[in-house]
Amino acid sequence: MALVGVLASFVVIPTAIGVLLATAMVLLFPARGARDTLAVGIGLLIGGAVMLVRMLDPERLAHPSGLMGFAGFLAGFGATGSPYWPTTWAAETLVPLFAGRDGEPWFNLALLVSTAAMLTTVSAEIVERVYLKAWSKAQVGRVRAGGAERGLGRWLDRLAAPLPRLGRLLVVKDLTVFVRDASQWSQLLLLGAVVAIYVYNFRALPIDGDGFLAERMRDMAIVLNLGLGAFVTTSVAVRFVFPMVSLEGRAWIVLRTAPISLEQIWWSKFWIGYVPLLAFAALLIGATNGYLGVPALLTASFMVTLVPLIATLVSMGLSFGAAHPRLDVPNAAQIATGFGAIVYMVSSLLVITVVVTLEAWPTWRLLRAVRTGRALAAPEVVGVLGLYATAFVVLVVVFTTARRAGLRALARLPL
Repeated sequence: MALVGVLASFVVIPTAIGVLLATAMVLLFPARGARDTLAVGIGLLIGGAVMLVRMLDPERLAHPSGLMGFAGFLAGFGATGSPYWPTTWAAETLVPLFAGRDGEPWFNLALLVSTAAMLTTVSAEIVERVYLKAWSKAQVGRVRAGGAERGLGRWLDRLAAPLPRLGRLLVVKDLTVFVRDASQWSQLLLLGAVVAIYVYNFRALPIDGDGFLAERMRDMAIVLNLGLGAFVTTSVAVRFVFPMVSLEGRAWIVLRTAPISLEQIWWSKFWIGYVPLLAFAALLIGATNGYLGVPALLTASFMVTLVPLIATLVSMGLSFGAAHPRLDVPNAAQIATGFGAIVYMVSSLLVITVVVTLEAWPTWRLLRAVRTGRALAAPEVVGVLGLYATAFVVLVVVFTTARRAGLRALARLPL
């Protein structure tokens, strides 16, 4: 009975607090503002939790010293917490009853039950008084653009000013829709966590020192860094680039009936995805190469490779997104979990693997030449340039094929 009373009271406390917070949020923000605030808050919490777990260095448990520290951490759970927390009251109620330890279980149970009853009463009184006002505000949407949105429109116009007039209008339209949807742009907060975790993971590799293992691990990390960074970028593209066509939804008929060619529509969406993803990939590769101590020549070769590689991945994302549309699904996250998204990820992994395989030997030879200070022989120069050229040709072929397939898929979309 004590366990039932503890669990029931313990669940009531956060529920009553949640009701009060939800009511306050509805009173302070309009319906759309409350939704946007929740989306941003959830994004921040998830990103912070992921970074916190990673920065705790869970791999330390593989070492005896780390395992001993973890054992001491677990032993610390027996310590008494703050006397003002409901968790302490619950523990001080159950432990004396189940373990036969001295204590005041019934007093702590009374604290827990009385707090739950107090919060329930306060929550009910407050909600009953403001319910009608809160419900009325929850039905009110944003009916006109405010100063912030007008400023956003002017900023986007200036950002797209170098583009032709028709292309500028298409780009501004897509960017405006993206910024207005908090469920979309709030996930950009997670990208910061992705970059931080990706760079931080290299800290856990045994690459410090001058030993044979450290040197080989460092060389392997340098060779694979291009592929790993490109695949992380693909995971971002499948969330933001792949759903671009499907997110048009019912507005697709407006674009098809307007005097706009499919080529213009495709290129507008391509540049919206390509420019930020190229910057993202360059930041990712540049940061990790700096941590690994990669020579500037190799970093420059990676950056040159990223230009056609990211273009190919974006072209494939648009092509697969048009070939597997979900125009009736407004949620981009749900679109990115369909069959077409899985095929896109597998195909992108195949392209990245081919490029990394072709450039593995040139990267290794350039790395050795820089470290030893010895110039490449003529046959090595021919081999390095030949493999880089082959990778470039492969990317151009895949890019062109994906673009043509994407245009054909756009033409087949239902009106």
